[in-house]
Amino acid sequence: MINHLLTLTLAVVSSPVANLNAAESPAFTQMSAAAPAPYAAALQVPSPYYQDTCASCRWPTGTHGYFDTAQVLGIREDDTANDYYPFSGKVDIQRDSGDSSTTSETLGLKGGMTSESGHPGLFANGGDVQKIWGQALKDYKDLDFPRAYYDIGLIAHLTQDQAVPAHAANINHVVTFGDNFEKAIKKDISVFEKVRVRLQSMMLSDREPWQYYQALQDDTRRQLPGWKDPRSNTLYWPPAPDAPAPGQDSTRGPWSHYNNSKDTYDLNVSPEIMERQVLMASVYTAGVLKAAARRLPPVGGDAQALRREKDQKSAVDISFNVFDNRKGDVTLTIARPLYGTSQNEKVRIVSGGESLPAGRFSAALPALPAAIKGKDVIVVTATDEDGNSSSFQFKVDYNEPMDDNFGSN
Repeated sequence: MINHLLTLTLAVVSSPVANLNAAESPAFTQMSAAAPAPYAAALQVPSPYYQDTCASCRWPTGTHGYFDTAQVLGIREDDTANDYYPFSGKVDIQRDSGDSSTTSETLGLKGGMTSESGHPGLFANGGDVQKIWGQALKDYKDLDFPRAYYDIGLIAHLTQDQAVPAHAANINHVVTFGDNFEKAIKKDISVFEKVRVRLQSMMLSDREPWQYYQALQDDTRRQLPGWKDPRSNTLYWPPAPDAPAPGQDSTRGPWSHYNNSKDTYDLNVSPEIMERQVLMASVYTAGVLKAAARRLPPVGGDAQALRREKDQKSAVDISFNVFDNRKGDVTLTIARPLYGTSQNEKVRIVSGGESLPAGRFSAALPALPAAIKGKDVIVVTATDEDGNSSSFQFKVDYNEPMDDNFGSN
């Protein structure tokens, strides 16, 4: 788990990762090793190796919290553009339940990463990450940032699951009361520090945020035939004979099973498998978050437009916030459809906003004739440096003209 922006603070060392074949794994590109501290938007970033207390949690819930702090807390593109996951920690939100009571929800990126709600059911080894990404975009454009980052956290969680062999092989391990691989990581978190030194500068090529799920699942499935228990020379996680082809979600296909219905994985016998898969989970999680950072559009809010009623010479004073998860310039196209006019401006996104990095734009639009009260609408289209854009509109509010006699006796 990581942040919209995480920065991989790890570095590839000369010793190879067990069973990692560059020819069959997605291409890696190098990132700058220099990584500044990420923007935390008034949220306290958890200390390394923070873990939620959960005695019965599997890899998804009990371990996903490690990815957030031990691996990546912010992705840095270069020296001039920063990515942000302001809601990197858990955010407790109080909501009106409609019956004079309130309910508390744990949202934010880490809230999603440690949640099992992305799975459609108790026995499901995967989930519909593409659908969740669509919901994340909707929530983001609706300015519900904590929930949008929660959605992104769900995608990261489901993607990390595909590094677990039993998940990628679609083995039902709920009926076996858990999987030895998932249990083992909780007993030895030192593996996170081992992969930490290998992750620096290691990054996947760009794709849609939801596509890393299938890519990691395919990578894990390619390894299954080579992962054998040396004590019996049998596969730890046999693929289903009629498993779907690579590129298709195996968690929606037929079930597979442990050999003789026995889970024999032992961390002490095959530690290299665990080390490799934690590395893959970390790298692909960073891919999810980096891709999301590139695709979340700038959005607007807190907009006002005022004009003096009956005063045709009065300019229209407008102001609004532009939120973006990345620092940089956002180009604004400000249009007034009633008059067929538009103008381009820029606003600088800086660290600041109460909920997300924001820039405030204020201007006085020129007076135009034939104003029609209730029809004068301002339409703003905001486009960031990645080419993402969104539009929002607001009506001009007409103020009563000042009373010239005000204050006279």
